[in-house]
Formats: sequence, structure tokens, C-alpha cells
Amino acid sequence: MGQQLAGDPFLLGLRQPRQRGHGLFQRFHHCVLPGLGPEAPEHSPATANPVNMFKRILTSTTTAATLTLALLAAAPARAQFATPEEAVTKLYAFYGTGKTDLMGLPQDKKTLRRFFVPAIVQGYEKAELIDADFFIQGQDFELSDVKVAPAAVTGDKATVAVELKNMGQPLHLDFELAKGKDGWRIADARTPKGDTLRKTLARSR
Repeated sequence: MGQQLAGDPFLLGLRQPRQRGHGLFQRFHHCVLPGLGPEAPEHSPATANPVNMFKRILTSTTTAATLTLALLAAAPARAQFATPEEAVTKLYAFYGTGKTDLMGLPQDKKTLRRFFVPAIVQGYEKAELIDADFFIQGQDFELSDVKVAPAAVTGDKATVAVELKNMGQPLHLDFELAKGKDGWRIADARTPKGDTLRKTLARSR
């Protein structure tokens, strides 16, 4: 039994010494890592020891990933609107033009805080039932001929007039905007008949 085991080819193969730089380690032995140029000695500890090479790769990858996450955390998710016209134009981008699968203005807190002053945000949060979307003067929409006029700016206040058609019906709205430290936000909107966004939200409580 002992002789048969001693002559077993599989066991004999296990007893053979492993060649230096075999397989995966051999391929890493010939690659150039960051900080190691061709001038690095072939038998230096950094190149001769595969464990050291893997440690350098892991350290470099971890450092890069940490830096990327830090930059993403520091950057704002969305920049505030630089002009009053931009705020109104981006608002109507939620509706598109013609037949579309868009759902209109989202009413999540993040979107509301980006587009509106705090008083309007609170109005949306307290509203229980809004019969119609104020910005399209209805529930359904298929917009066309949306025209945002240049803003009339006085200090940190501005007015932007909008002409559009919803399902062929012409609409006119005047937007009032306020400028804060980070940009412009919508403070109210008004129809030619005198109804306003603030009044609509108050009636919906």
C-alpha cells in the first residue's frame, strides 16, 4: 500500500517544486504597475513578491474609489436656475409637447424645493385634493406653441409671461419669481382672470 501511494502520479506531481512566477503570478510579474516603471529592478521586492503587487493594486483602487465618492458627495445633485426664464422653461419640460407619456410636474419634495419658494412648497404639502394642474389649467394635457417671454427683472424679483396651447385651447400665465442665494424660484403664477397658484393651493386644503 505504501509503495503504491509513493508511486502515484498525482502525489508525485504534488511533490514537484512549483516554478517561480507560475500562472497568474507570472503574468503580473511582467506588467508595469503605477509607480513602477521599466527601470524598476526585476528582482526588487515590489516585483518579485506577488503579494506586494496585489497590495499595491488594492491600495490604489481603494484610494481612487474613496476620492470618487467624496467628490460625488460634495457636488450638488442639480444646480439652481440661473435665470427666471430657465426656471419656467424647465417647469414646462415636465409636460413636453404633443402626445407624450410624461406625467407633468412631479410633486416630490426635492422637485418642489428646487422650483418653488418655501411658501409654495408648503402649500403643495398641505393640499389634500388639487382638482386641476394650475400650469396647464386642467387635468389632461397635450401642449403646443409654448412660448416663454424674456423676464422683466427688478432687483431680486421677476415676472415671466407664458403663452401656450393645451389641446388647442390658448392659455396665458404670468409667473412671479424670486431670487435667492442659489438662484431663481417660482413665487407664484397668475391667470388673466386673477386666479393664482397660491389661492388654488389654499383652496385645496
